[in-house]
Amino acid sequence: MFRFILLIIIILNLPITGSSQPWPKIYGNNISGNIFSMIEDYDKAVICAGQINSGALFSRWGWLIKSDMNGEVLWEKTLGGTYLTTLSKITNTTDSGKIIAASTTKYSDNQSKFDAAFIKLNVCGEIEWCKVLMSPGNNYGVDVIELDNGDYIGLLKYYGGDITTVRISLVKMDETGEPLWIENLAQDDPGIYNEEGRYLLHTSDNNYLVAGDCSYGGLKAFWIKTDTTGQQIWDLKWSGFTLSASSQTVEAPGGGRFYATGAAAGNGHPISPSLFKFDIHGNTIYQQYLLGDTIDGGESWSLCQYNDTTLLHGIDWSEPGSGVGEGICEILMTDTLGNLLNRKFLLESTVSPDCIIKTFDDKIMVVSNYYDGNWDVYLWKLNANLENDSLYTQPFTYDSLCPYPIISDTIDLNCSLHVNINEIPVKTAYERLMKIYPNPAFDVLHFDFRHLNENCCLSIIDVFGREVLKLSISKDQEHEHINISGFPRGIYFALLKNKKNKMASENFVVQ
Repeated sequence: MFRFILLIIIILNLPITGSSQPWPKIYGNNISGNIFSMIEDYDKAVICAGQINSGALFSRWGWLIKSDMNGEVLWEKTLGGTYLTTLSKITNTTDSGKIIAASTTKYSDNQSKFDAAFIKLNVCGEIEWCKVLMSPGNNYGVDVIELDNGDYIGLLKYYGGDITTVRISLVKMDETGEPLWIENLAQDDPGIYNEEGRYLLHTSDNNYLVAGDCSYGGLKAFWIKTDTTGQQIWDLKWSGFTLSASSQTVEAPGGGRFYATGAAAGNGHPISPSLFKFDIHGNTIYQQYLLGDTIDGGESWSLCQYNDTTLLHGIDWSEPGSGVGEGICEILMTDTLGNLLNRKFLLESTVSPDCIIKTFDDKIMVVSNYYDGNWDVYLWKLNANLENDSLYTQPFTYDSLCPYPIISDTIDLNCSLHVNINEIPVKTAYERLMKIYPNPAFDVLHFDFRHLNENCCLSIIDVFGREVLKLSISKDQEHEHINISGFPRGIYFALLKNKKNKMASENFVVQ
């Protein structure tokens, strides 16, 4: 029965014209590669990012493929060497370069321990800078977005030696990749554990939304909304199901509500591809099973807002009675209520498509990874009717902003910038106007000043309220060092004031 249904799906999705079609394109055949992210470049070509395994000894490189509008490879880049590297998310930047969230073992003592990495590429596909965030335990770069001022926000699957309490973090970096601050999310509710952040969205009201799942009396689809400082505004743990999980999330045109893809099960219904909808305040609106209750199970991990009224879902599913590993991978077109409008069979596979994007000419690009003894990458280009698209015959110029031809090569991930993740200040510490160290102090007390925009006065007050020292601090001053060897032992207070009021205060101990 399963094979018969599969044959019908294939027949229904054959092109209506008699001409042969070029899709899908297959990359990495017999090499074993996976693609996790895809974007349309400034020249209308497509860039995919992921990983590739090759060689007599197991090794893994980050993998970039740039293909023209007909899916023909223009160039490939492998990033890595004898260490392991994975590229999780690639995003366009305003200078026509790229920013990549990645993970690598290159700088760890244990070659099986990953550290998060963020890689900036220039318009020629060359590494402009690379920042590695190191920690005692595994941590991974999951997603990254560029902000209007040229800074970046990265999403970390940050275990860092504290796997039980810190699992989702946001890190803000300046335009050179230097970390400014880090905020650990999902810390307010002790009932949340095993949380996973899978997707990062910059919302229309200039906040951030993290999508994923967590354990909260069972597996729950999970979203966290934060402001631009990484401070949590709300979280949403989707209830009413035996289990649920979410991944890619999009904001509806005009804002105010969100659509998310994922899976859910409950009330005797097997875990199935699902659409979730909620509003900008974190209130649930509805959940819809995309294929009703006639399947044996499945999930959905990619989503694309095709237009104001239409969504595209990448799903996989199996029918009752299917054998192990038997399933269907396809694209569904639905309205925003999750009602089926059209569908496209892709592969006989239990792996759902990883990426769906809408191109400049309203076509649809889809990437899926397929295992047949090794992993291969399949790329489709579809029209609005979910039919395989025809080839472009007119000439196009690619990589026009690079002054020389881009060649395929292997790049060593030489990240000259790396920092211990525990040394990155949390947001509140980063924003402090004044930092004092060491504390307790013995002979010299150091002051660091940040974000001063006016001349100030620094006063040292003892525990009896007496001012024992007073200094002027200029608005561009960053440091001050005070000899306290003559101070009696005890507790003191440092007050930073402008002409109107107290700006900051810290207490310290002299021993």
